Amino acid sequence: MRVLSVISVLCLAALLWVMVPTGTQGQGEGILVTATAYTCDNHPDNPMYPCGQLRWGGNIYGPGLACPVAWRNQYYVVPGYGTLRCDDTGAYDYYNGLPHIDIRVSSYEHAYAFGIQRMTIYPASSSGSSGNSAPAPTATPLPPTATPTPEPLNDAQMALARAEEIAPFGDSETAMVRLLTIRTINKHLPFLSEELDLAVDQLVWIVTLWQPESKIPDGAKALPDSNEPIAAQLIVLNPANGAVLAKPYVTSDVVHTIGWLPSDQQSYSPD
Repeated sequence: MRVLSVISVLCLAALLWVMVPTGTQGQGEGILVTATAYTCDNHPDNPMYPCGQLRWGGNIYGPGLACPVAWRNQYYVVPGYGTLRCDDTGAYDYYNGLPHIDIRVSSYEHAYAFGIQRMTIYPASSSGSSGNSAPAPTATPLPPTATPTPEPLNDAQMALARAEEIAPFGDSETAMVRLLTIRTINKHLPFLSEELDLAVDQLVWIVTLWQPESKIPDGAKALPDSNEPIAAQLIVLNPANGAVLAKPYVTSDVVHTIGWLPSDQQSYSPD
């Protein structure tokens, strides 16, 4: 009977071991986070370019994470991206009520396609925090994702969402969105005429986004008067495909003008 009892115990132990998820063995407890992606890729629509130095050192073009400050230099296993070090900080530590991580990827297209996701990441040991002499884990990023198929911006909400992708730190609560012809722009916002070489009947979306001072590049000037302070960023979009036509910083006079200027059309319909 004792032999049968021992065998039963061993079988139960083996069964419990099999039931342990293999994906988290040797890792800490999973952490649910809000994840976004960014890149230092030299792309005309990339609001992060040119990137400055990483907060805690590293290669701005290599894989890594922007994390809450308290996670400094810690390593995390990120699904699909391998083990990454927290070598930078983002604009905020929490987003949508969860810790926020910003995954550094190799291309603008990859970052754009990533969007905003919820995922579970797992702490991983590092030579810097555990005293282990083993080398730090190596990241294995995914290949760049294909560029999403451009879609028309049919209404103001879609235009604002596109502008937020271009200027993610802008204040969408105070944003103004207008669908205007080039004729209207030439009349009321003539300083844009030099940047928009389009037919006078062409429609464009314009979106104003207030930007925090920390996200305005050094040396940036406001239009149309470079001696006046910057009041907002004005993003001009092609409604047919969401392409950025211009994104200057502008003065408060421009914001005031757009405030009383009505849209020429309420929505866009491709021909």
